[in-house]
Amino acid sequence: MSMRDSSWIDHLAALSSLSFEGEEKERMAADMARIMELMDRVSQAEIGEEEFLLEAEGSMALLREDIPAPSIERERLLSNAKGRQGSYFAVKKIMD
Repeated sequence: MSMRDSSWIDHLAALSSLSFEGEEKERMAADMARIMELMDRVSQAEIGEEEFLLEAEGSMALLREDIPAPSIERERLLSNAKGRQGSYFAVKKIMD
């Protein structure tokens, strides 16, 4: 079953509580096919562990400083939740 098969798009849409119809569904299938092709190419790339570690170390300088800031109130966030259990978001179990 390929990403161009509409049943995959239906499955992904259901998991993410989205829906796609007509041209939008076709565009989504084409986008997912391109993403999967890219992931196939990325997984085939040969990169040594040492080279990867050097790249990761160098990219740490690109990260911003972590500065604490006020966040949104919990009750305000939870007021938008589809499901709620106490002070937590409740979500459907999708895996065993």
